[in-house]
Amino acid sequence: MRRVMVAVVVAVLSAPTAGWAANARVCVRNDGAGVFQGNQLTFTADTTPDSGDQTDFGPDTTVAPGLGTCFQLTGLTAANPYGQFQYQFEIGFWDTNGWVTFNSPPGIALTNQGTWYVSANGASQIQPQLNSYVAVANQAPPAFNLNFCYPNYPDFSSECYVGWSGTLFSDWHHTELQRALSPNGPWTTVASYYSWGTSHYEDSGLTPGTTYYYQVLAFDEFDAETASNVALCTTQGLDADGDGYEPPADCDDSDPTVYPGATELCDGLDNDCDGLVGPGEGDPDGDGVAACNGDCDPASALVYPGAPELCDGLDNDCDGAPGADEVDGDGDGLAGCEGDCDDGDPAVHPGATEVICTGVDEDCDPGTPDEPDGDGDGTPVCTDCDDGDPAVYPGAAEVPCNGVDDDCDPASADEVDDDGDGDSACVDCDDADPDLNVADGDGDGYSTCADDCDDGDALLTPADDDGDGASTCEGDCDDGDAGANTDDLDGDGHDTCGDPTGVPDCDDGDPAVHPDAIEDCYDGIDGDCDGLADGDDPDCETGD
Repeated sequence: MRRVMVAVVVAVLSAPTAGWAANARVCVRNDGAGVFQGNQLTFTADTTPDSGDQTDFGPDTTVAPGLGTCFQLTGLTAANPYGQFQYQFEIGFWDTNGWVTFNSPPGIALTNQGTWYVSANGASQIQPQLNSYVAVANQAPPAFNLNFCYPNYPDFSSECYVGWSGTLFSDWHHTELQRALSPNGPWTTVASYYSWGTSHYEDSGLTPGTTYYYQVLAFDEFDAETASNVALCTTQGLDADGDGYEPPADCDDSDPTVYPGATELCDGLDNDCDGLVGPGEGDPDGDGVAACNGDCDPASALVYPGAPELCDGLDNDCDGAPGADEVDGDGDGLAGCEGDCDDGDPAVHPGATEVICTGVDEDCDPGTPDEPDGDGDGTPVCTDCDDGDPAVYPGAAEVPCNGVDDDCDPASADEVDDDGDGDSACVDCDDADPDLNVADGDGDGYSTCADDCDDGDALLTPADDDGDGASTCEGDCDDGDAGANTDDLDGDGHDTCGDPTGVPDCDDGDPAVHPDAIEDCYDGIDGDCDGLADGDDPDCETGD
């Protein structure tokens, strides 16, 4: 809101005569942007603020900027000695942002009858000079914005389309669109609008190939105007692009590559004006590249020149082949980009069975060991000859006679046979003597290590089967008869087995009886163990 700042000074003359009628001529000067006319100003005289003792409108004649007029309020009452009938004058009008008022200080007294002039100097019965009139000025309207201006389809050569926008203000009166051949005018009004809402205009009947300038004027109720920005519009010539064709046959007279019969180019335009762009000029997949510009698959937004190769089996970058790692080279159903870590070996791919000790990651999973160590001895099963025994591995100390190849080296002997008798030192009772071993050569149940004196003769054993204290290896001639042995109990030099004559001692309890004894023919005993006694013995018949 624009507020008019005016100081009114009132000079009190002689004492008033109560009840006399007086007239007030309020003098105003137009310092605004438009004219005041047609009772656009409101004048009110109040003895009590807002009581509206008298109101009138004016001026009746047009007051241009810089000029003034005095408007008369009649029938006012002159002031009396009691201070009654003192006035405050208000001047009001509608401006851009609403109602604007000027209020004089209260207490202006018309001290006698007659005509009083109210001005910026106060009240006087002498008409003041113009420069003392009350200055009343309205604000210029806000400017509109001319948004666009261009040749209008399809009449590019003879019609311009103009559009503008603006904000409705309180004292809006009308809008005018003006045209000129120069940005500085002179301007011709081509359209006026007294109803709010219109914001565009089709200016037709123009000259082809001509530049026109446009502006929009906003007017308020006081005929104050504000001009918008200026915009230009150049109509097309009858063959503006020089391609030999004129509109409307030439469907784009601003482009010399567009005309009836022109060769379709890869530019997305209807070059030949048949209503269609050329084959391959569209971009149905929206990847920004048409087929005519190298898109080898216009149906896929993932395929165009320069696109990154994806693991999808497609030639994404249109270089003639999918990415090298997108091909399944070994026919195992998976390409390199799908995780096949050796696309030259069909046995190697994700999900394959891991074969241990091959040095190959068959399942393409580094977390699956190729050389597991089942017993945790630090040597994988591939070189550990017993991966279930942590004491057995290459380099372990060989423990003799345990039947185990502790160091996984067959050349490291577990059982040494130093005497070459076929029995290792682990079982041989004397591995330095080949005649002593654990073999039972004669099957008598005893080996030479078990004291068999002759392992080639099953009748000779260290056993004393008859309990006579001697075995067959000790000369027992009959180990089934305790009476036949080599003891020589009577000490006559002969035993019951016949040693040394070959005839057993027939009474090993009598030293006088043995095979070499002289037969006593009269004692009734077989003294020489020939089975005959006394008279029966031939030795006795001869007198021996």
